[in-house]
Amino acid sequence: MKKLLLIFVLLLSVASILSAKSPETVNVRLGQSKAADRGKLTIKFISVVEDSRCPMNARCVWAGNAKIKVSVSIGRRGAKIFELNSNLQPQIVTINGYQLSLQDLNPQKGQPADWPKRPITATISIEKANR
Repeated sequence: MKKLLLIFVLLLSVASILSAKSPETVNVRLGQSKAADRGKLTIKFISVVEDSRCPMNARCVWAGNAKIKVSVSIGRRGAKIFELNSNLQPQIVTINGYQLSLQDLNPQKGQPADWPKRPITATISIEKANR
């Protein structure tokens, strides 16, 4: 009976580990929208508010900060607008059980001369907040 109970507890432990979600990452181009969490959440990258990041291959006292403005809507609810920072606050915003954070903004400052021709893209991490 003890072995059966031990096996049951182990199975429940493995099932809870497997069901835990890792953060979802989306890449959103400036001016465009992307769906996440199987379409439950939509993120629109509205603008780059600030980009004071240290250029590539440069030595800087401070890494700088990238700040973007995003619109987030969940289901049929109206969209809410947030600002996300790479190194200042807020780095994480929480909306209706989701935590969003800015992981990267591309192109990086100091990239080759053709970088203005490449689209500006934000990499945003989405994770279910602990309740």
